[in-house]
Amino acid sequence: MKAQSGPTTVQGDAVIDRRAPVVRRPLVRDEHQVIADLLPEFSEEALRMSYRGEAVELIIGMLRVRQSFPRAHRFDLSELLAWERRTKAVVSAGQAFDVIHDPSFRTLKPYAVIPVQAFGKPLRPVIMEMHRRLALDPYGFALLWIGSGGYVTPLHHDGEMVHGRWNLVVRGGKQFDFVPPSCRRVPRRPVWDLHRRFSPMYTSPVPDAWLSDGTGAVRVNLGPGQMVTWGRRWWHRVEIDESDVTITLSTRGHRPHERLRPRALAQRLGVRLFGEVEHYLESSDVQPPVMTPGELRSLYG
Repeated sequence: MKAQSGPTTVQGDAVIDRRAPVVRRPLVRDEHQVIADLLPEFSEEALRMSYRGEAVELIIGMLRVRQSFPRAHRFDLSELLAWERRTKAVVSAGQAFDVIHDPSFRTLKPYAVIPVQAFGKPLRPVIMEMHRRLALDPYGFALLWIGSGGYVTPLHHDGEMVHGRWNLVVRGGKQFDFVPPSCRRVPRRPVWDLHRRFSPMYTSPVPDAWLSDGTGAVRVNLGPGQMVTWGRRWWHRVEIDESDVTITLSTRGHRPHERLRPRALAQRLGVRLFGEVEHYLESSDVQPPVMTPGELRSLYG
């Protein structure tokens, strides 16, 4: 039985704060029983039929594991833009799903982040029904994350304005390593570095000792129907299952009504003064090359 009141959803004796503005420790929920009948809908066929775009931008995870971020200075972006162009490829939609689902391409660790709005029927109604049942966020699910081959997202935090983003695994598995914002053991980049939200630890796993020695680190392994959220500026590293295609849905983590609050204004001023990686990459005219699966295999295989 569920009942909704304001920003919360009551499930039995538990209350989920859909806003999740402050979470002292990562919060895990197992909702498999609530959405189990919808999980099989996230098939390769459904993805192909539902996607309405002409192309997909694939991250070549193999290169991002081997090559750490280049020097990133706001007045010299040449190395950064070259790295970005080298580690991504634009592939036609049908061929992109071929690459992600073909086991022979898993050594490339292909990964894609796609807006939920890019999907129509039959998958879009399924996503909307999941949101209705879980009622985690008034804005609904925003992104679909899909990849294979054990792709790793380096240790980082999402900045001041991203918090309470729920991540729901609908296929495959993901491992999240979290470290509290106040932990001084995490190496940090200087404030002028455009990659300052990423730790110099890069793709290295969080040391096992940090999970039990009082550091406050948390490791969470999620399967289909399980989800997690965390507080603002928590460090996190994410690794997907090597053996299968993993698909995750996430809410947006931003709140439009916060844009005029002091924290948001300070964040926007900081981006103006120092910049962020995404800010410069999105404003550049350097685009990843358009490739076929054959070209991907010959270049990176």
